[in-house]
Amino acid sequence: MTDRSGSDTQARRGPLAPQGEEASVETAQGPQAAWLSFLRMGRLMLQQDAAGRVIFPPRVAAPQHGGPLSWIEARGTGRIYSLTIEHPRPPHPPQALVLVTLDEGVRMLSRMPGVDPKSIRIGDRVRARIIADAETPYVIFEPAS
Repeated sequence: MTDRSGSDTQARRGPLAPQGEEASVETAQGPQAAWLSFLRMGRLMLQQDAAGRVIFPPRVAAPQHGGPLSWIEARGTGRIYSLTIEHPRPPHPPQALVLVTLDEGVRMLSRMPGVDPKSIRIGDRVRARIIADAETPYVIFEPAS
């Protein structure tokens, strides 16, 4: 396939460049905006380099070598690596801020709303859930049980 300049677009994008739906999202926007677009579609996507290393947060090129990145669908499960209990002013209840190691190996910081913070332990299995809040979707975690 060639673009207007006559160059081969597949060769320019590389073998791990996004294909299909991922390609249209990525080309129109930067990686952070593409990630948010996937969340709006209800998909938790992560990037992967040519060696199979999973990357988060989204980037333009692979760290260390600058190679191309592709998008993969995350399982959405992981383990709590660290947690902090936030105590906002009343009447808001305390809530847990968690650093989760996803099964793909990357870490993601988020909250666990609606869960008693005292019941959460480091090492607990959790599952990601995408929340649409106004214009910006985000990921929260809930117990995997």
